[in-house]
Amino acid sequence: MNQKRNKIIVLSSLVFILGIIVWTIFISKNSINYTVSIVGDNPDLENSSLGVSQNSVIPLDGFLVQITDLNTKNVYKKITGQDGKVIFKLKKNKIYSLQLIPQTTLNSLYDLSQVSSQFGTALISGNYIKEIRLNLKEEAKRDMMRRQHLLIYQIALENYKIHRHAYPLAKEDNLFPQSTTYKRLEPYLDKNIIPIDPLPYHYYKYSSDGQSYLLIAFPEIDTRSILNIVKEYQGQKVYLLGDINLNK
Repeated sequence: MNQKRNKIIVLSSLVFILGIIVWTIFISKNSINYTVSIVGDNPDLENSSLGVSQNSVIPLDGFLVQITDLNTKNVYKKITGQDGKVIFKLKKNKIYSLQLIPQTTLNSLYDLSQVSSQFGTALISGNYIKEIRLNLKEEAKRDMMRRQHLLIYQIALENYKIHRHAYPLAKEDNLFPQSTTYKRLEPYLDKNIIPIDPLPYHYYKYSSDGQSYLLIAFPEIDTRSILNIVKEYQGQKVYLLGDINLNK
């Protein structure tokens, strides 16, 4: 009796295991590994023009990737890791929609309007990688230019001081080609770059008592705390180089 019961148990176990194997094979033949890889323009390239080598494209972590089965309305969500990737197991012969949802300040610098939202899996098999290349928003590009310009002014100021033994005196001077400070620094500036704010009627601010200086630009959207140039000044976040206490 016990032998018969044991045989039944063993047989049942084998049937169960066989069922799992068959089901696994069925699922594998009718599903794909769909990898989403998100990369974007490097928003920290302001140093590249000064001779510092940097990658022009970086993987973007912290993006919430949401894929929706348009038939069943099932939603799958994952957040990209440091390599900018997430992997979904999706069924074949289905239509899905894809949405990227920024979860970090860095993510919010990118233009998502060109991301293709709908895709099908009928012609895909095995492992598939979809790379999404994101461009910076125009505001972020202008902010990167502002940081680059302040660094250019910083170099010009140091070279000016080497020859004149002091920084040019000024009190919250607007920096543009007709301004007094700009004309003084012009011999020390690259003639191929005019470092003025990229928006009309917006200006960089410069102050100096001769021994220290203060350079300020006003960002539009990129105020990430990781940027050493971002400071709290007079109740707002600005790009600042030099002595923050100069005008107090």
